[in-house]
Amino acid sequence: MSGLVTAVRVAIAYDGGAATIASATLIEAADPQIGLPVLAGTDGVTLRLRDPDGMVVFSRTLPDPGTALEIAGDGGALQRLSGGRQRFVVVELPWPGPGSTIEVRLTRPGIERERPSALMRLAPVRPMGLEGAAPPLVVHPIWGADNPQALTLLFLPDGFVVDEMPAFHAVVEQCVRLFGVTEPFAGQTAALRVAHVDIVSNESGISGTQGRDTAFGAHFQPDIDRVILVDQARALKALNSYVPHGSGVAMVVANTPRYGGSGGGAMVFSCDVRSSEIALHELGHSAFGLADEYADAGQSATDDPVEPNVCGFGDRARLKWADLVPATTPLPSLNADDPVPSPPPRGIGAYEGAKYHSRGRFRPAFDCKMRTLGQPFCAVCARTIIGILSRHLSSA
Repeated sequence: MSGLVTAVRVAIAYDGGAATIASATLIEAADPQIGLPVLAGTDGVTLRLRDPDGMVVFSRTLPDPGTALEIAGDGGALQRLSGGRQRFVVVELPWPGPGSTIEVRLTRPGIERERPSALMRLAPVRPMGLEGAAPPLVVHPIWGADNPQALTLLFLPDGFVVDEMPAFHAVVEQCVRLFGVTEPFAGQTAALRVAHVDIVSNESGISGTQGRDTAFGAHFQPDIDRVILVDQARALKALNSYVPHGSGVAMVVANTPRYGGSGGGAMVFSCDVRSSEIALHELGHSAFGLADEYADAGQSATDDPVEPNVCGFGDRARLKWADLVPATTPLPSLNADDPVPSPPPRGIGAYEGAKYHSRGRFRPAFDCKMRTLGQPFCAVCARTIIGILSRHLSSA
């Protein structure tokens, strides 16, 4: 038995003041019952799914309605910029059947505790193909290739003409190698499926404007170094077309040697060898609900972080990951004003400075990939990833 059920893949578009349903597509996927709890005071987009009788049968909070862009420095330091744009996120929900509705609410600290943004009757459609003669999906014969419940990493090329497809394939293999040696993915590869589609662009490369004729419109954000944006609607349409069975993540490879990328419903990253680290970090956000663990940011922070790897309290009684902290470890383990010892502390504790706050928010480890590119995932993030990937393991 495959363990697949009928689910609905919902794309949410939101900015600082409103949240809307961009698309809702029926898929066959692993049971999507795992969700993040709805907490009082949480800053985020809350989805409530109601069955045809109006009963709430599922709820989930998608954190960070702030839409600031994320950039990475050469040393791997991450930062959110001030200012925003429309942001897309993708979430899978159980499907109660025709007549169901989804309620979308946006909560923002200091503005309104809860403002209804949309209440829609879901009329999801089966995925439809792309226009013209669509190239085939190529599934790599590795990892969970034959696992119907696997999470598909769908690599999509942008700005590659026909003769440049080998360069796109090389980037895919670069990412595969990184995933294969990065824990906890290295120990959970049976839950992952790697696929790509050779979608040819009419022009080579990407630019700093939106004028180049490429498959997904990737371009550098004007006046912001390292940020690459992509046409989210087109990328998510490709995801729905090529991955109608099972969960999937769209990963757009932009044909430029310049270092850069960004997250969203579909993530995008360049051909620079370091950019695959951006893909891993953004995957932590999009597929596993992990928060940024750095404090340096231009966007507002949350009142009550919902994500499993950040906490508003540093004491043992209220710390989310207290079960992973040795009894001999002091809590908080390091306050914002404390001098950093050399070498930096190791192990799980409560380190002040996380989720865009320098004070009052705590992270599990001194460093982690959700704080600095190139670092390993901490034990709390790894546990979260493993917990979600476990539902993508075949029960056959």
